[in-house]
Amino acid sequence: HASEYLTAVLAGAGRAPLPYAPNHKRDVYDQLMAVVERYPSLSVRDDPFTHNDGRVVHLLRADGTVPIFYHGVKYNIPLKVYLPENFPATAPICYVHPTPSMIIKPGHTLVDGSGLVRSRYLDRWNVRAGSTIADLSTSLSEAFGDDPPLYAKPAGTSTRSTQSQSQSQSSGGLNANANANANAN
Repeated sequence: HASEYLTAVLAGAGRAPLPYAPNHKRDVYDQLMAVVERYPSLSVRDDPFTHNDGRVVHLLRADGTVPIFYHGVKYNIPLKVYLPENFPATAPICYVHPTPSMIIKPGHTLVDGSGLVRSRYLDRWNVRAGSTIADLSTSLSEAFGDDPPLYAKPAGTSTRSTQSQSQSQSSGGLNANANANANAN
């Protein structure tokens, strides 16, 4: 259960110490609980995160999929939302994380080739003005529905070692013709 897990890791029972200030741990807890309640396909994890300068820190993240609707069909976009050391004063770090059967759309307006997400919501992040991870996830779901950042790899480009992983994953991919790998619900 996310509540028990978060309580334990924020109290120091995780795999490594977390960098969040004691006076912000309640915000971290509340924000992560709100996003997993809104999007049950997301779960909370703690993992090492490597910054661009090479520093490695142990951070909490929401990990899973957010739904989008593209041409009336539901798809699930794999997303990782990391809470940086100075959260909630600092905006989350978001990545679209394609499954082995997916490709990031080249030149996407919000997602670069590494999967890093840049959005107006992130640029204007201000927790005092009401910014939340749950609302961020909703804004990304809406934006990605207008312009999906992923599509299915063309047939024959998957490697044997990744095929079993992609088959076991529940998130569907968008194909260039929007007809394959849909999780239509």
